Amino acid sequence: MEAICRRLIEVRMQLVPYLYSAFVRYNETGVPPFRAMVIDYPDDPKTWALDNQYLMGESMLVAPVLAGEHERSVYLPRGE
Repeated sequence: MEAICRRLIEVRMQLVPYLYSAFVRYNETGVPPFRAMVIDYPDDPKTWALDNQYLMGESMLVAPVLAGEHERSVYLPRGE
């Protein structure tokens, strides 16, 4: 258990600079660090109904796997 917790904390700490940058961007531009995909892809009609995945920062898509699930589908809009 200790090794698992240690690894999760390490991953979390690796995200700190990325999240810091996302919050700086938010302060400078008003673009939220955590946002619905429709904000970045308003011309894609499929993003309007997505309520189970979101964007974090400039380049990370978050699609949680809920308790009891072992896999899930993820929608990827066109682009980079």
